[in-house]
Amino acid sequence: MTKSKLEKKILEINTLRNKPLFVLTTFGHNGVDWLHSLLDSHKDIVLMPAFSFFRTFQRFKIYIKSKNQSIFMSKKILSISLTEYFTTHPAYKTKRRRFIFTNRQKNYFRKELEFSLKNLDEKNLTKKIFFSIHYAFCKIYKIKILNKKIIIVQEHVPWFCDDYKRIFKTKFIFVMRDPRAAFAGGILRMRNSNLDLKINSLQFDRMLLYWFSAFQFFLKNKQLIKIMKNETMHKNLYREMKKLCNFLNIKYSNTCLKQTFLNQEWLGESAYLAKDELKEKYPKNFYKVSEVKKRWKSILDQKNTLIFENILSKIFKSFKYKALNHHNLQDYFFSHLKILFLYQHQQKYFLSKYLIILRNVARRFLILKFPFFAAKFFNFS
Repeated sequence: MTKSKLEKKILEINTLRNKPLFVLTTFGHNGVDWLHSLLDSHKDIVLMPAFSFFRTFQRFKIYIKSKNQSIFMSKKILSISLTEYFTTHPAYKTKRRRFIFTNRQKNYFRKELEFSLKNLDEKNLTKKIFFSIHYAFCKIYKIKILNKKIIIVQEHVPWFCDDYKRIFKTKFIFVMRDPRAAFAGGILRMRNSNLDLKINSLQFDRMLLYWFSAFQFFLKNKQLIKIMKNETMHKNLYREMKKLCNFLNIKYSNTCLKQTFLNQEWLGESAYLAKDELKEKYPKNFYKVSEVKKRWKSILDQKNTLIFENILSKIFKSFKYKALNHHNLQDYFFSHLKILFLYQHQQKYFLSKYLIILRNVARRFLILKFPFFAAKFFNFS
């Protein structure tokens, strides 16, 4: 490698590290992948597929521990292990996450990842790995780093937002929608994903954790957050994407109206239409508010609707969603009590069934009151 080429590559690495960083995340089952796909092709943005850095980092540390390795391994071994992880782990096989498709890409990614790990002027290992992954991604897709203005990363779960704020000092884009529609879609997806068609306690707790951790972070960091409401986007996508581009300090582009991943058309996903990604475009008026309401009411009965409206009442008020039921203190108290025992099914009970349910109730209480603590104490990766 010539001196001038080496200097250019090091300039690219350090330029990438200094670009403004925005985190795209969600209150849960709100269309975060959809918004990601709308930003995918914008010429000013470095945006990898939806690999969720902190969730990946957490899983990767468990993965290498199982192989008796450490995150502080040599840069060469670390680059090999990370590359293998991205190419073999089932989570990175879907269209919205996969970005290494051939052995040539795999070898090139590993090589550029190792180069960045060795040459990026960054002492914090988490930041070094984060920017090195993005640098290697840019190199395999021939992205001109010096021409880009910002980086956006999708973190699919919101309980890592404090980590981003602390380590990266970033700003955030939160996707949100009517909580009843989100929970109904989530419940349907969970049913469809289980062979017994029942919802497991951990699955339901994860969905609760999405909402309570996201809202707690929002209340403390409103000045750092841009809220993108799913319903408002479907009413006038052009207007909402222009507002988002202003928040990102980039020029609006008509690519913001097209759904793509890695510049390839993506049709979306919906638990009502398919188990995973769609094979054909969703029907006309599918996301009309009245149609969405019909769908969530077909999943949530009156009892569960009352419970969700009560336990999420502060969210309803903050984001101006209208409850169907008139609530009083008694409803509020009993809804919070009932939610502790709702969806407590498990496929296996490794200890006494009653001890496991007691553990689950305690976990759910922590999610409602101390969501970020619950996320760190229990395994929700």
